[in-house]
Amino acid sequence: MSNNNKITVSKQKELTFSETFDFCLSSIKHRFFRSILTLAVVVLAVAFFMYLLTDNVYRSSLRTGVGDEIKQARKSTVLLNILLTKPTQKEFELMLAKSSVNPELKKMLVSVLKSDDNKISEMAELARSKKRYLRFFKDMKIGQRKLLIGRLTGDNIFLNLIEKKNFEKFKDDLAPMGNLKLPGGYDSFKSYLTDYKNYIKKRNQLHKEWNEAISYLLKQSSDITGSRPLKEVLASDSPEDIKKVQEFYKIINNAGFNISQADYNGIIKEMKKGKLKESIILKLNKPEIRSEWRGIFKEKYKKISEKLRVLDNSRVIKLLKDDFSKEKLEMISRESRYEDELTDLEYKLDFGIARTKSGLSNKDIYLLVLSFIVCMVGIANAMLMSITERFREIATLKCLGATDMFILVQITIEAALQGVAGGILGVIIGLIITTLKDSLIFGTRLFEYFPVSGVGMAMVVSLVAGVLLSVFASIYPAWKAAKMAPMEAMRVE
Repeated sequence: MSNNNKITVSKQKELTFSETFDFCLSSIKHRFFRSILTLAVVVLAVAFFMYLLTDNVYRSSLRTGVGDEIKQARKSTVLLNILLTKPTQKEFELMLAKSSVNPELKKMLVSVLKSDDNKISEMAELARSKKRYLRFFKDMKIGQRKLLIGRLTGDNIFLNLIEKKNFEKFKDDLAPMGNLKLPGGYDSFKSYLTDYKNYIKKRNQLHKEWNEAISYLLKQSSDITGSRPLKEVLASDSPEDIKKVQEFYKIINNAGFNISQADYNGIIKEMKKGKLKESIILKLNKPEIRSEWRGIFKEKYKKISEKLRVLDNSRVIKLLKDDFSKEKLEMISRESRYEDELTDLEYKLDFGIARTKSGLSNKDIYLLVLSFIVCMVGIANAMLMSITERFREIATLKCLGATDMFILVQITIEAALQGVAGGILGVIIGLIITTLKDSLIFGTRLFEYFPVSGVGMAMVVSLVAGVLLSVFASIYPAWKAAKMAPMEAMRVE
């Protein structure tokens, strides 16, 4: 054989990461239409995931902000009810439960009941546990509840389960019900039941002492006001009644309720506002005023609540100018709209729904998990279709010297690039849709309590999820393609 036919075998060239990256970009451009379809799946999946995350962040922030507003707006009314109303055992137990998250209420209970902080804290936690267990029994289906506790309610449920044989039967009956999870588990519940009788005894004693303190206040207020209702005296502007109001404030603090002067002034202001509102309502209900109102507004604003919201209307001010000043009518109108707005927000934000420590309801968690599965399935399906169509191309690359690792890295980088691009678009689209939707529902309060850090975290999580899902979804088909023999890959239709 002549030297001219000698075959020279040189070392195979290895592409650098930069060259591999460029090759991946050219591959995406070459299959632009397929890449766009894959990208669209990633965009939709990430946008859906971003929508749910951001919506939850918005609502969580609004619950905190609006909750504080509601608490502040109703603080005076709540304090007055505490001072002048003897609670039932159930209501007192609810006060105990609330005191675990309300330092002011806890401090009041400690002072009025002449107890120590640790004792009230212990009772508050037991009251919270009872509330949690009662919700567990209330939320289960009727058939399940009948099997587990029969027709028992309230204290009788726990008093019955204290008996060892009843608890064991309850445990055996609950075990097959996989959809029911006892809060804290069996050991925690059994420990709670062990101390339940002692808890009932302490609760009843504290309830009795609290009501005795309220009786003292009511008697003292009666001595001060005589035959007149206390609320009437509190709302009065006469010098004599103002002295009585200050005297009552001293009695309140001497009894241990320890209400600050600012909070007491808030109660007085609330009483005066309530008296003014009652006077306006009485005036609006007079036949001649009702007749003139119909002449002005026809069939609009028939209900009293609707009328109170438009008291600042120039025609209404003119109608009531002989009895009420413009400033007072505007104040009541403004307050009425604000109260209705808070009530509406309270309903929209689902304040009554139980949530986990993360602020998510069971419904939120279910939707987030579902969205994650939708993202994973959608992206995996798109990637699988894209890679399956490229078996011939991959076989050609392997015939030209591409290694299994090169094929795997190439496809993974392509998937990551599409994940980044689709993730960014999906995050932007999801954020825009959520912001527009929630701004229409909650108005300017969405931006007043805008959770910048929460939204930023949702964007990062959604983007990372899109990239990771794209990469993970491509690993199996990429590995399968890389391991195929060139001739076998060529035969794939």
